[in-house]
Amino acid sequence: MNPIPKKYFLLLFFVSISYTVLVTQVNIHFIKKTNPANKESNARSLVHNSTVYSIDNYWYVNHVKNYLQYHKFTVDVKMPLYEVRRTPIYPLFYGLHYWLFGDENSFFFIRFSQTILLALAVLALFSGIYNFTGNKTIALLSALFYGLFPVFAMATSFTNAESISTELVCIFIFMLSLCYIHPGKKWIWFLTGISFAITALCRPSNVFLVFTCFFAILHFNLYNIKNILAKGSLFALGALVLFAPWTIRNYKVTNGDFVFLEKYYGDPMDYGMPHIQLRSWVACWINPCNYSVEDLSNKMLVSLTIERDTTKREEIIDSYVGNMPHRAFIGNSEEEVREAVAALYDYYKIKTSVPDKKLLAEYEKRAVEKSDRLKSNFIHKSVIDYYLITPLSFVQSIVFQSNSNSMAFLDNPDSNFIKVIFKAILYLITVAAYLSILAVLILQKKYSPFYWLAVLFIVANFTAIIYVLRYFEARYNLPLFPFLFGLLGITVFEISNILKRIFNHYYPATSDK
Repeated sequence: MNPIPKKYFLLLFFVSISYTVLVTQVNIHFIKKTNPANKESNARSLVHNSTVYSIDNYWYVNHVKNYLQYHKFTVDVKMPLYEVRRTPIYPLFYGLHYWLFGDENSFFFIRFSQTILLALAVLALFSGIYNFTGNKTIALLSALFYGLFPVFAMATSFTNAESISTELVCIFIFMLSLCYIHPGKKWIWFLTGISFAITALCRPSNVFLVFTCFFAILHFNLYNIKNILAKGSLFALGALVLFAPWTIRNYKVTNGDFVFLEKYYGDPMDYGMPHIQLRSWVACWINPCNYSVEDLSNKMLVSLTIERDTTKREEIIDSYVGNMPHRAFIGNSEEEVREAVAALYDYYKIKTSVPDKKLLAEYEKRAVEKSDRLKSNFIHKSVIDYYLITPLSFVQSIVFQSNSNSMAFLDNPDSNFIKVIFKAILYLITVAAYLSILAVLILQKKYSPFYWLAVLFIVANFTAIIYVLRYFEARYNLPLFPFLFGLLGITVFEISNILKRIFNHYYPATSDK
């Protein structure tokens, strides 16, 4: 395999940096334009006039601050067991900037490090795809699809970029590719194990790369038992270098609980278990992100704590239940649904007004039981809906979208033809990336093993989202895109070759005599 000329790396690095700066500045301009008072709003306001505000900041920016002040690496020192609530890479990444630059300046400088990290990830993906395919055009297409996809460039201006998890996947792909082209260099497997651990300790769902790793260890070593054991052991040792200290630390701070990545006890977002159980029922018939229980809970809590108006109880319940689609009432009557939603409201009323733990426990139990009954009735009435129809709707919401929620300059697209076109392009790229899974399947022998490395990770993520988590937000699948864009690069390259052959067949080149 011929080495890649340095000009490709320099060009990609320059293009990535320039494009990222341009896109983020345009987005920040629109945020300032539409929110001149900088009223705190998720992805539509700024922190210290530097990074874009996210409601997730709470979960990541406090760990190092609390460690320096209280010697506890946790999001909130007052919350029990929150020391294992989040994996450490995001908090450490921000914490390094806080330690170096202080509170306000950390938000200023983190944008630059994230921009550079994205550019390096583009180079890593370019090199990795080239090592797997031996084709510079495919590698270049894949890297450009990734680097120029606005959601990743946009994320660099957030305090903790969602794109970091994808950038680590790009680096992991590069490390796997080195294992592929240098089968005799055992130490690369050790470093790849470290890369895998860092990736999983950034976003827990990246642990599903373990299926990709397992296939790589088997396939790259030609299913030779001796080589599999030797290199697999080195890979495992590399992963343990990071997993072991984190797991041991978690065991100590939880007084004996084995926490491999992260864990929450009860409700992951502090809304209470009645909220979680109601959301679990909603997940029977739709992606809860598309019919938000969070919005319902927020309206209830605002009414009870800020407005202190208990007269809105029926209005809130009627509004939520009245807009439910027909599928929501499979196995349950409208009155049963209404009672479950009302039980959630009553739980919040007691929680926010009466300091009586025994009474609160009674209301919590009642609300949980009503929502559990809704779920049981739904499954009993229609197993097909629960295990087939609703999961297919999840697939639809995952694949058919533009991934543009974080882009302020695309707000209110109906009022602007250019915005409509831009969103349509992003939508088509996303759909094309997922369809490339099927397209490359036809050519998988030519592009194996990369195809199977990609598919194993993608399928594992889909399975977890659809059948285990049963809740999906667009950002959950961002780590899939380095693999998806690799497949899309292959698809575009092969389609262009087919079109060239068709053109040459009907319009053969002629030479002048």
